[in-house]
Amino acid sequence: MFNHHDITRDACMLRGPLRHHGYDWWWHSFTAQDAQTGEDRPFFIEFFVVNPALGGAVPILGQLPENREAGRLPSYLMVKAGAWGRDPRQLHRFFAWDDVKLHADAPYSVEADDCAASETRLTGHISITEEEALAHPEWMCDAGEMAWDLTIDKQIAFNVGYGASKPLRDAEAFAMYWHAEGMKSAYSGTVIFGGRTYVVTPEKSFGYADKNWGRDFTSPWVWLASSCLTSRKTGKRLENSAFDIGGGRPKIYFVPLDRRLLGAFYYEGKEYDFNFSHVWLNVKTEFSFEEREDEVVWHVRQENIHAAMETEITCRKSEMLLVNYEAPDGTKKHNRLFNGGGGRGIVRLYDRVDGALVLTDEIEATHVGCEYGEYDHAAEDFPLTVSKVRDPRAIDLTKNFTFVGRTDEELSLVCRTEDTPRETLAREDGWRAFRVRGVLDFSLTGILARLSAVLAEAEIGIFAVSTYNTDYILVKEENFARAAQALEAAGYHIA
Repeated sequence: MFNHHDITRDACMLRGPLRHHGYDWWWHSFTAQDAQTGEDRPFFIEFFVVNPALGGAVPILGQLPENREAGRLPSYLMVKAGAWGRDPRQLHRFFAWDDVKLHADAPYSVEADDCAASETRLTGHISITEEEALAHPEWMCDAGEMAWDLTIDKQIAFNVGYGASKPLRDAEAFAMYWHAEGMKSAYSGTVIFGGRTYVVTPEKSFGYADKNWGRDFTSPWVWLASSCLTSRKTGKRLENSAFDIGGGRPKIYFVPLDRRLLGAFYYEGKEYDFNFSHVWLNVKTEFSFEEREDEVVWHVRQENIHAAMETEITCRKSEMLLVNYEAPDGTKKHNRLFNGGGGRGIVRLYDRVDGALVLTDEIEATHVGCEYGEYDHAAEDFPLTVSKVRDPRAIDLTKNFTFVGRTDEELSLVCRTEDTPRETLAREDGWRAFRVRGVLDFSLTGILARLSAVLAEAEIGIFAVSTYNTDYILVKEENFARAAQALEAAGYHIA
């Protein structure tokens, strides 16, 4: 049963080593209506804490050049708030730990000046001028002003179960944990944003509340959730329903689990559970993300021994943000983390009847919270395959990291191992890649040659791929760590 409320998982988890190298956040998103026009506007409010043991009288911002040069890690409470839709904004307000009142145990509460968060209340205010935003890129935010006074009623939970249980939390088994105490939440109150007043009502808030914590983020980073759902079977609004999908590439004891998602649909009281950690359900997941000119698109298919769920969501890029975070080590790993609150699409639910999947309902979803991002890394942290392919129609060009070369003799493909066509003329698995960061001007010479020379001296064979922007160097997986050491010894930075 995933609809099991447990506010102990909403407690602050930064204990032991995580106090020195860890983050915790409480996320809230909801829809409000303009007090004058009645127009919908989606909002978000988050309280993000990092490395509390390293703090003191001033917030330590990891993106500040002098802190990076001195090796000082970030330590602060960051209150993040803003709006999606027309002219989306993210606003950040930082507090030193000496100015924060944190009740770490359940029920949690965190307070600094007029900003406060708890299980049932949210209050606060952020004001950033254009001059301040320009003068402080280390704040990683836009200019704007927002104030809020809200109550929260968390109605349906997505409790991921054993994966975030106390034994695994104490062992710090996962790099990133998740708990959604309110995948369907009702908000009420007021928001003032950009000089306009917005009214938040329980029946129209379509709210959400969850939290994440750990020592690192995930790449890819996937999130889809909504409680604004209408059945195409009956034509009626689903009043006691919500779905939630999240994950990407979790790490357990530093071992990555490729392309794993946690998914759940609470359908008018019936639970559809697609939690990969519930091994008895034999959950299988496929997902993709596509960035188009004007929109982004998610496709997720999850199946267990009882049921299946297909989710297709789109969101306009003009109504989204590229949301900003620092990791506990002070790096900004996600530079294209799409984040929105106005997604829309279709969810299809199937039940297994006599061994066959039968469509239960096709559900229209709006006001969908949605995220996707991948690390901007010099080292690509996934396996690649080099292959020869007969049929170009077998190549999925919607996948990231797909390199195709066609000559009069062959059709070659380099892509993620999981995206390699089933039928190939030849293939060689077990490659990993280094990416030369940035966009290389065509007038630059010798970069690939110098990198190749370093690896040749270390007796490491390579396979090189060049794109319009940059170069990629592939090495066999068993040589990857040795290649990284050789490049770092030669003065190159591996991120």
